[in-house]
Amino acid sequence: MTIRPDHAVVLNASALEALQRHRFSKFDTLVLWTLVADIPVTGDVVVHSELEKNLSLSHSTVSTAIRRLRETGFLVRGVKSGVSYHYKLNPVYFRLL
Repeated sequence: MTIRPDHAVVLNASALEALQRHRFSKFDTLVLWTLVADIPVTGDVVVHSELEKNLSLSHSTVSTAIRRLRETGFLVRGVKSGVSYHYKLNPVYFRLL
């Protein structure tokens, strides 16, 4: 995992409340923080197979984590690019510095 030098991320109170309410699995949390470290402010295409390989997780584990992160509002899905979607962090939960 590489932390992008162009941003720092701060969770706001809404994010902390959501984390307490939803009780993410360790895999959901791993995927979330990997995306926080890797997605630029404007968002980016997230290729599930790259996440699977980089995190040594199965396809279903990554898909479930992405779905849960979307359902709870941490990720916002945008347009499709090939077989992958463009995602960005939800500014309701994150403040980017």
